[in-house]
Amino acid sequence: RIAKKTDDLEAYETAVASVRRRSLTAASVTQGTESIAELVAAAGRVKARFDEQMSSLADTIKGARYRPPAELKKTSRIVEKAFCQGTCSRIFDVVRCMIVVDDMNIAAEALSRLAADSEVEIVRIKERFVREPTSGGWRDCMINGRFTGGS
Repeated sequence: RIAKKTDDLEAYETAVASVRRRSLTAASVTQGTESIAELVAAAGRVKARFDEQMSSLADTIKGARYRPPAELKKTSRIVEKAFCQGTCSRIFDVVRCMIVVDDMNIAAEALSRLAADSEVEIVRIKERFVREPTSGGWRDCMINGRFTGGS
């Protein structure tokens, strides 16, 4: 179920557009390191702040639930991605989570709040609910971000 009502879908697409307007030019954004060890260490330093920020976001929205993984992205997967990309400087999802929502209107609210958060810089957005679901049928809206100040 993507949307119950056309209004929900319109609100979601408006929120996606708002996030896109706030996003940086992804091609120009890098992690600032070519070291997988430094990347993982930096992720470890920011994880608690990230978990608090995303949990707080979900807690303020009825119908949204924060779902963090138990740990950072596995180092073996980081190595695999770095090998395929030729660099680890474009790996942005070492610290990650899901915010699961009940409907598209709630997704729109979560996106709008994230776009309005002055502590977060949006690096990239991949909208895969409506325009580009994965070949396996997975639908989501994936956002890569960082805290202001380069964290």
